Amino acid sequence: DTVTARTDQLLPFCSIERTAQIFLHHILKQLLRRNLGAHALQIAQSCQSLPYFSHILELMLHNVLEDEALSS
Repeated sequence: DTVTARTDQLLPFCSIERTAQIFLHHILKQLLRRNLGAHALQIAQSCQSLPYFSHILELMLHNVLEDEALSS
């Protein structure tokens, strides 16, 4: 059947799932721990326009609060 043959040619052989992991907060945290705040600030300023930058800041705040709670 020609319709089935055309449909088979149009369908992809595989599907690709795009995922992203946010790791910037780990980098910024390590820079701050190593007293490299100026470098952390430069990186943060260059990434401010990312749509998930506010989420990165939330993750950093959560980590700080969690570390404080565990050290008490």
